[in-house]
Amino acid sequence: MIFSAKNYLADFLKPKFGWVKGVLARCLLNIWGVMIFLRVPWCVGHAGVLKMVIIVLISAFVTLITTLSLSAICTNGYVQNGGAYFLISRSLGPEIGGAIGLVFSFANAVGVAMYVVGFAETVRDVLHENDFVSLASFGDGVWDVRIIGVVTCIVILAISLISLSLVIKVQLALLFLLIIALMDFAIGSFSTPSEIQWGQGFRGYQTSLFVQNLFSDQRSKESFFSVFAVFFPAATGVLAG
Repeated sequence: MIFSAKNYLADFLKPKFGWVKGVLARCLLNIWGVMIFLRVPWCVGHAGVLKMVIIVLISAFVTLITTLSLSAICTNGYVQNGGAYFLISRSLGPEIGGAIGLVFSFANAVGVAMYVVGFAETVRDVLHENDFVSLASFGDGVWDVRIIGVVTCIVILAISLISLSLVIKVQLALLFLLIIALMDFAIGSFSTPSEIQWGQGFRGYQTSLFVQNLFSDQRSKESFFSVFAVFFPAATGVLAG
């Protein structure tokens, strides 16, 4: 009992980052990730506007139920190190908690790979659009993604090994850039499309185009649940906090 009280007091006196730096910033970074920028246009193109709205609402509902459940568990006791794993293991038992923890760790590893590949593909496309020399002269751009991805993983690993405070500072800087990017996207959508954008399919806001894209194209081979499976990882960022 004394040992437990000492651990509780020592953990309670540790410096905290607060709900903005420690929770809100991390959740927004995961939600406003590669899925929002690279896969939402694909989802809308295959599912249509109406089904995409339904997919977003279902994802938000599942996330809301999960958040309310986690909040109910958090208010029943003191949450120690481990985050979601601590809550699951203390609520369902160590056996089930350990099994879910392994899956949760694997899911985080796959999520990191997904975000790194998305970042590397974007950097490669920007380099090619600005006529930069390809990093690899073979592989049709695949090795460019791999090289950029490996360098990105090394940089992220170095930041995480230096200190947690540096990680928080980098997260806040990235969050600021994401907010600027979202604002730029929203403002730029009202501009008149150029010839290059017109050739790429961008037409601006048109009522007839909205009605045409309201329902899914019958030529699409993707079903409602396949599009939902692609989009849903964008709604799981709540567990990052």
